[in-house]
Amino acid sequence: MKQKITFFLFILLALVSTVNAQSIGRKLISNAGGTLQAGGKKIAFTVGTKRHNLGTAKAAIVKGTISTGIVSADVCLGGTFNLPFTATAMNAGNIFTAQLSNAAGSFDNPVNIGTLSATSTGAIQVTIPATTLAGTGYRIRVTSSSPAIISTDNGTNIAINPTIIAITVPEVINTVNASPVDLNSFLPQGTPSNGLWLDINNTGFLNGSYLDPMNKAAGEYIFHYTVLTDTCLTNYIVTVKLDQSFVLGCGTVLVHNAFSPNGDAMNSTFVIDNIDEVTCYPENSVEIFDRQGLLVFSTKNYNNEKNNFNGIARGKNVIKQGAGLPTGTYFYILNYNFYTSKNKIQTKREEGFLYLVN
Repeated sequence: MKQKITFFLFILLALVSTVNAQSIGRKLISNAGGTLQAGGKKIAFTVGTKRHNLGTAKAAIVKGTISTGIVSADVCLGGTFNLPFTATAMNAGNIFTAQLSNAAGSFDNPVNIGTLSATSTGAIQVTIPATTLAGTGYRIRVTSSSPAIISTDNGTNIAINPTIIAITVPEVINTVNASPVDLNSFLPQGTPSNGLWLDINNTGFLNGSYLDPMNKAAGEYIFHYTVLTDTCLTNYIVTVKLDQSFVLGCGTVLVHNAFSPNGDAMNSTFVIDNIDEVTCYPENSVEIFDRQGLLVFSTKNYNNEKNNFNGIARGKNVIKQGAGLPTGTYFYILNYNFYTSKNKIQTKREEGFLYLVN
């Protein structure tokens, strides 16, 4: 160390000597410094040590947080709403995702119901899938992508149920000679018309919103109409009643109790008016007895054209099968079904004398 200081002083003295054209002698000085004097010049100096104190740098670690906001206790199926949440210390490019549990509140297989690209507190627009099963124990939570964080859920159970409106069409729709009916006309006024009609029983009666009742069996039928109203999926259950007994085309059953099967093609068969209208009178049976009480004709679903009585004995349990019956007085029994105003089938019995003239 002393050698370095001495060398430094030599250089300094040399400079002083050059300036003042003087020469000075070598002088040893201490580590603490000293004074040099030559040619009337005096230089004081200090030799010290500069130290750098390097501290230990500690980086502050900030952990992000997410908290799911309050959700209504009742949420409609297919509904859309804003889910509030609070968040801190998110990174650029982060995406928040809202997730729905199952009906028991488990997130083992969560369903993503909305996303938001953001780095701070906000609200995610979420939609409850229309395929969600009804239940009362659902929960919702929020996750982030950067950093990857999963929040606790909303804290209370959520009930998810479809909005169901039942409608019974007050008018009974006729089924004979009837025109298609637009079922949209039975929905509440203002109902959106862009929904979907479903023939849940696969009757084949529906074409879009139009019901074709022509020649359909009487009864009660149910159709569904699903449409998004406001922010909820609404399901209308429409009950329609079809009846054949109210149709003006259903004529009265009238028995003509005399006929002449003599080959002149005039009035040659036993005629029962309107019994052929199976949509009005779906089933019938006819029995004819002679004066001795013997059965000479028997059939089901009597038809004036193809299944009629023309004076020839035939039918189950008839003794004289295929025999032409003689002129005389006979006795008939007619049973036929018809529909009541309450869509119930009733059976009516008519009986009387029948005159056969050859």
